[in-house]
Amino acid sequence: MEERIMDDEESRGIKLVHKPEGDDVVDAQLAGEDGENYDEDLVGLTPSQLEEALEKRKKEAERAQAEYEKLIKEGDEAYAAGEFEGAATLYRQAAVYREEAREKVFEAVTEGFTKTNYFYEEGGMDEFYLCPPEMRSNIAGKLKPILEEEEKSCRAEAEPLREQVEAGIASRREAFAANKHYYFVRFLAVLSAFLMLLIGVAVAGSFILRTADAVPLIVTIVLGVLAVGVLGVLAVYCRKLYAAASLCRTNEKLSSTENGARLEALDTRLSILEALLDEVENDEAGETE
Repeated sequence: MEERIMDDEESRGIKLVHKPEGDDVVDAQLAGEDGENYDEDLVGLTPSQLEEALEKRKKEAERAQAEYEKLIKEGDEAYAAGEFEGAATLYRQAAVYREEAREKVFEAVTEGFTKTNYFYEEGGMDEFYLCPPEMRSNIAGKLKPILEEEEKSCRAEAEPLREQVEAGIASRREAFAANKHYYFVRFLAVLSAFLMLLIGVAVAGSFILRTADAVPLIVTIVLGVLAVGVLGVLAVYCRKLYAAASLCRTNEKLSSTENGARLEALDTRLSILEALLDEVENDEAGETE
């Protein structure tokens, strides 16, 4: 690809790029070295308009830099005073201007990379993943000794607890399943009786208009009354069957018991620790390659 620079009467640089598909003319002040990465918002402006726009952007950049430095300075002062939450808030505001401030956010929320509590809070890992990969690796790397120690401690507590919780679930499973089966069989029996009574009511009722005898009417009424009574029994067994099925489902959830809830919390913590340590391993693997 050949390119040359031409100047117009106002000495505004024009870059002429020769490409296989044809020539492309772009503004040299707006284009990158490849002749393609230029700001389309500035294309088509007159030289005076371009100068004004570029000057405006320069002032905006200077204001943004000044605000960034102000926020960083205030954040550093809060951090030095031990006001870590306040420092993190200021660093987050600074990160709006420059992304590198995100690392200082985590320096504050971890109190100088000495604590990991923030990662277990809601939104903690979400904010962590807003950081670019290299920064995530750097943050996790500074926390690596603490992360490894916490992972070891969590596993030491979780493994025996897991065996205990799983044994408890298994021991209750058979009893709950038998209870469910008990009510299921009786529910089906009562349901069958109710359906038979309904059929009886329908059959007896069909004879009422065919004969002057009062027997079909009496039978229909009796069967109807029995059906209503059986329906009440059916409703009772339906509720009991639902409760028995709920017990079976609840038994399979870790959070159904105190130890299970603790194990669930440990598993969540372990998954977070593993994710953080993976960032360190990925970085070390990249350096090895």
